[in-house]
Amino acid sequence: MISKRRTQLVPLLATLALMLVPAVAHAAPEWEKNNVLLGATHVAVSTKGVLAVSIQSVGVVKCKVTDTEEIWNPGSGKPGEDSFTAFGPAPCKGTTALCTSHTYTLVPEGLPWASVLVAGTPVRDEFSPKFGLECNSVVVDKLHGTLTPEVALNLLNFSLTSGTLTDSGGNSVDVIGKDKITGSGKVKAS
Repeated sequence: MISKRRTQLVPLLATLALMLVPAVAHAAPEWEKNNVLLGATHVAVSTKGVLAVSIQSVGVVKCKVTDTEEIWNPGSGKPGEDSFTAFGPAPCKGTTALCTSHTYTLVPEGLPWASVLVAGTPVRDEFSPKFGLECNSVVVDKLHGTLTPEVALNLLNFSLTSGTLTDSGGNSVDVIGKDKITGSGKVKAS
């Protein structure tokens, strides 16, 4: 008789386990620092890296970026948030026809840029930046759109799957490279 009860109990336990898996798999991603979940208090972090900005039909410029962000978790099952509070301006070099000196500056517009973590594998950080691309202090192009770089340990990784910007001529703009989170301990999203 005991084995009959076990036989009836096993399918019930399996069904309950399957019901719980989606709840865990779809949990909102949150920011961690040194393996501890952050709370609602904003924590400042800095980043630096090299990003290639590829403007369709125009060319590529490589920019040395630095920025400052604040990261936090709002709680109540909501995803982690951050805000780009400062950015560059970033010095760039490129071979596009937009600038005969091939020396550019990527200048942020509309800071701060709000950002939110997006669930998935990998976790991504979604934000909508705006830039002016300058040559000799003259704006030669404007870039805007939504980017979703992967969040890894101390890193925002930009690739062809990280969203696309658009320039003032309607050209597609890809952003590729790594923006390293520096001097802040171990920062990641989970």
